[in-house]
Amino acid sequence: MKKILKYTDNFDGTSCNFSYLSDNLIGGSFSDNFGFVGKGKIVLFKYDINGLKPLKEIYFEKGINCIKFNRLNNNIIHAGDVEGKLIMINFNNILNEITSLNKIHQSEITSLNTGKISKNLLLSTSSDNTSKLIDLNNNKLLLNINNFSKKGFTSSSIDYKTPNIISLSTNDGTVLFFDIRNYTKPIKCLTFNNPIMTIDFNPYDSSFAVGESNGIIDLYDLRNDKNVPIFILTGHQLAVKEVKFSPLNKNILSSCGYDMNIHLWDIKYSLPIKSYKHHTEFVTGIDYSNFNPNILSSISFDKSIDVFSIN
Repeated sequence: MKKILKYTDNFDGTSCNFSYLSDNLIGGSFSDNFGFVGKGKIVLFKYDINGLKPLKEIYFEKGINCIKFNRLNNNIIHAGDVEGKLIMINFNNILNEITSLNKIHQSEITSLNTGKISKNLLLSTSSDNTSKLIDLNNNKLLLNINNFSKKGFTSSSIDYKTPNIISLSTNDGTVLFFDIRNYTKPIKCLTFNNPIMTIDFNPYDSSFAVGESNGIIDLYDLRNDKNVPIFILTGHQLAVKEVKFSPLNKNILSSCGYDMNIHLWDIKYSLPIKSYKHHTEFVTGIDYSNFNPNILSSISFDKSIDVFSIN
């Protein structure tokens, strides 16, 4: 594969996600004018040694903030828009059927996550101060978390090993952990001096990473009652937009930020490995291939989505 496969669109990139079931598919979400006004789109790409090839694209009246492939059906992508609508698209349909479009939040959906063990779970967060967990099999709302944020939820993660544990980050500067079997109050709460932009559980142990608006990444152990970080990573000059653990390498964490950079970290030794500077605007999303530990994707407000080798 070429070092960097780049596709440039006419809309601003907002999120990217590799397929969980196919080794050559990736989706990208885009919004016109940074999502403030204008339309949005979702593009399904095939990638190989020759580049990124758009297979299908669907336009929407409003900007799309985030997407996630369905873990059970490779043809389905879930998406959240700037008005709070949850969208499900079946790309296998000749007409690219929008199988559902429901306004589940009162303002923009800021993140979507699916369960690795309970693959039917879809977790959403919104700037309307709510988070919702949906059973995709029955199209049923399992829980609605509210009253725990005043400035909006920013990101979420479902524990890869214990699917009843979820985490939510907020613009209030908190990270909340809930057991979905009894979600009336958090089982754990971390407080920071800055808004928390992103959180991700480690697939291999009980650690998790959070990215702050001041550019700092903190790593914690969920089992540690002292709420003290294992270590702190400093490298971004502006807000960390997303952190992502590698699904295939237990020691690798990646991060992207508003400083236009992507960093690769060795979490075993809390050391930076590499930095990538191939975007010219905010980097709004990153994702790892679920089949190749050396393949990473990124998407940016510079209207581009990249797939590149990190070895």
